[in-house]
Amino acid sequence: MPEYRFIDYAEEVLKNASHPLTYQEIWELGLELGIREKLDTSGSTPEQTLGARLFVDVRDEPNSKFLKIGSNPARFFLKERENEINQELLDKISKDEDKHVKKKRLSPGFHVAKSVKLHNLDNPPTLGAKTGDLNQYYMNLQPK
Repeated sequence: MPEYRFIDYAEEVLKNASHPLTYQEIWELGLELGIREKLDTSGSTPEQTLGARLFVDVRDEPNSKFLKIGSNPARFFLKERENEINQELLDKISKDEDKHVKKKRLSPGFHVAKSVKLHNLDNPPTLGAKTGDLNQYYMNLQPK
């Protein structure tokens, strides 16, 4: 019998889901459904492993069984159930994403911009930088 993988776990859960779920919700629903025992893993963060496997599968597998919907947070659904996704559901997901982005504040009046890239920048703060230094650094990244 083939090994039961994290991808199999996600597929089984999403067959029972009524709507697209985050990888955390997939993990929790799988626990409720009692299918965690099928996974043979000794890792300390299986929920994170599930998320990583889903993201990589969607990104790298042209014949992936999964759809990634949205990005903040990303939700997953089965391609075979794509016809169940309607505009009302997409609008709700978009609204939830907007709420999630608004919660990410570094300091009053500054939101993390989705388009800001934090690599290849001059003088990035070090790990030991003071909070004020970090806030000023990120404030300077705001698009003009």
